[in-house]
Amino acid sequence: MVPNSYAKTSDYIKAKQLTLGELILTHERQFIVPLNQRPWAWNDAKDVKFFLDDFWKTIGTFFDPNSNPKWAKRNKIDHPPHFLGTFVFYERSSKEFEIFDGQQRMTVIVMLCAVLRETAYIQMSASGIHQPKANDVYGGFNNWLRLSPTEPEPKLKPNTLFNPLFSALIFDSIDHKARTSAIQKLPHDIKDHATSKKLINSFDHIRNWIKEITDVYTPTDATNFLLAAHDTLRHLFSCIETRILDEQYSYEVFQCLNARGENLTSADNIKNELFKDSEKYDHQNISDKWNKIGENVPNQDVGEFLRRRHIALHGPCKQRETYELIKTQEIAVDQAKTLVTQWHQDSKLLRKILSREADFVNKESLERLEIIFDILNVSLAYIPLLSAAKVFLPEKKAEFHKCVHVIENFVFRVLTIGHMDTAELERKLGESARMLTNEKSVTAFRDYLKAQTDDLAFERAFSNHTERRTKVQYYILREIEKHLLGGGKGVVPGDHHSAKNHIEHILPKRLSKAEGRTHEWAWARANPDKHQSVVNRLGNMLVLESDINKSVGNHEFFVKQQGKYKKKKSGKTSEILCFSNSDLKWPAQLCDSSTWNDWTDLEIERRQKEMSKSALEIWTI
Repeated sequence: MVPNSYAKTSDYIKAKQLTLGELILTHERQFIVPLNQRPWAWNDAKDVKFFLDDFWKTIGTFFDPNSNPKWAKRNKIDHPPHFLGTFVFYERSSKEFEIFDGQQRMTVIVMLCAVLRETAYIQMSASGIHQPKANDVYGGFNNWLRLSPTEPEPKLKPNTLFNPLFSALIFDSIDHKARTSAIQKLPHDIKDHATSKKLINSFDHIRNWIKEITDVYTPTDATNFLLAAHDTLRHLFSCIETRILDEQYSYEVFQCLNARGENLTSADNIKNELFKDSEKYDHQNISDKWNKIGENVPNQDVGEFLRRRHIALHGPCKQRETYELIKTQEIAVDQAKTLVTQWHQDSKLLRKILSREADFVNKESLERLEIIFDILNVSLAYIPLLSAAKVFLPEKKAEFHKCVHVIENFVFRVLTIGHMDTAELERKLGESARMLTNEKSVTAFRDYLKAQTDDLAFERAFSNHTERRTKVQYYILREIEKHLLGGGKGVVPGDHHSAKNHIEHILPKRLSKAEGRTHEWAWARANPDKHQSVVNRLGNMLVLESDINKSVGNHEFFVKQQGKYKKKKSGKTSEILCFSNSDLKWPAQLCDSSTWNDWTDLEIERRQKEMSKSALEIWTI
């Protein structure tokens, strides 16, 4: 093949060195954040700080903050401008440049310019000879934000979801009061979005940094600083502009720039792959669905949702493998538009599960889902729950509930009590989810998880378990108390939202220091380490009515049991509400002094072993 038959590089890519002012101000260009790009992701303590440090170092190199007047240009500076890096654009037209690399830097630049414009506006409001210069520099910074003085369109245009936020935060609001008001008027799905909060925090970080500098200055000195800042950004920051002339090629360039995954999440790479694999006319639809997925899933973490969904439906997926596995096993075998629609539908299912929508499942399932996620705090449980929802809902709510109950009991046994490694838990839940997806059988699902946990090991672990989380304590004790009723009549403790029942530590967490009571719980006082080691054992706790719990306080065991004690000074016998006044099962059992005539670590151990027998019957699979 002759050399001139190859494609010309210049037909696809062009590059040149520019100052930042030449890049942004020389042409009426609008810089557009394309739909495949991630939103604002810089960290204030690292990335934003580094940029501001570079800005401060550069302005201080070329201008003197201690001159008279302040911020005069230094003489004979033999120092190169600060290099800001390479910006990569797809040149949609001569006036529309899509940012494929450099979006975060472009965003922090316009935020800084918006803060400096606000500072100039403040100086314009103060009378003095500085006012003409303040007016000029206000207009100068406005040019960094607008296509032209008469053009309302912003220089930087984010994707559609965050357009209103950028307008309120950066482009349209002249001062802090106007900005706060504009943000408050935004729809909740925008202002409450995690990315919005992160962007607002970064803006405030920059604003506070500039205020620390300018608040100590006179209006004249502050204006001189603004003039120096403007010249620094315009003339003393250099960069390389790289223009991609072919759109499809721009996605390949983006992927190449991030081949090692620096600063990009798996979600960023997956999103780019979707755009690369789809037609231009589908991009807006894909972007809209992607944003809606983010609104549906926990912490708006689309990457983690897709990873767990892949585990539930396709196979194991470690975090570092998320992009590659979804690319090869999902995107490669389905159309991007169809696939993102499926992801969106599944994200809606997950939202209904996690938010416990009342019309989605039956009442018993709602209660059990609350236990799994809010009490036991097992977020990995949504892997098999997503499979169960896809298989059984909305028609077979009873079958879905059976799955919920199996999952609750399984995670309680192996994680809450058994302390299983989370990677191993994820593996087992993933295998059960895929089995449910393929076989659509609750029986097979239950049998698989039952085989993953041993009754003897669970009973042994339960009998030795120490629990410090109040919600989990109450959950365990309440389930055992309900079990003791045996289906008969009796009082069922309220759920964990109820204020009518409290957790009673029979051996108190804090022993009385009152005069005349220091002889109580002598064995625990003599051995503080033993006291601390057994006070949060399950055998030392029970559910008790709140008024009785308050009454027995940190009294000795026989006082809690019988409700009588002698006052030290008067010698008179006082009576209080005690265990015998309770309508619950366990307090009544503990009133049997022939069985429970003392309360030491031995009794705590004995009682917890008894409780473990009940636990085996309650949390069966």
